[in-house]
Amino acid sequence: MVQFYIGDIIYQIIMFGMLILIPIVCIVLFITLKNRRNQLNAIEEKLDRMLAERDE
Repeated sequence: MVQFYIGDIIYQIIMFGMLILIPIVCIVLFITLKNRRNQLNAIEEKLDRMLAERDE
């Protein structure tokens, strides 16, 4: 007869969680960095427009 131990069950749950969590963290990190880059580009364009208006 197969016996299930609480420690084995907890270990399996933690490993399954890690298996799911690692790709999710990578995806969220990629999206966050992409959004930050887009925001910095928008700020740079606005600053360039402001400097161009000031120089006119």
